[in-house]
Amino acid sequence: MQLREQQTVYATQLLELQILQTENAQLRKLLEVSQHADYPMQMAEIVYVERDIFSAKFLWTKVRRKM
Repeated sequence: MQLREQQTVYATQLLELQILQTENAQLRKLLEVSQHADYPMQMAEIVYVERDIFSAKFLWTKVRRKM
């Protein structure tokens, strides 16, 4: 039974990651980062969101531009 519970946890985490990746892609498309701004800016990508609704923690990484 322990392996099935662990599989359920991993499946849930994978689904959350896939949702975040899709959301990040949609946001990048909406922002159209390729446009030049009058000020310097750095894209960031959310890679983790805390499940506890009372702590509001998240982790992000800088996005490297593809040449």
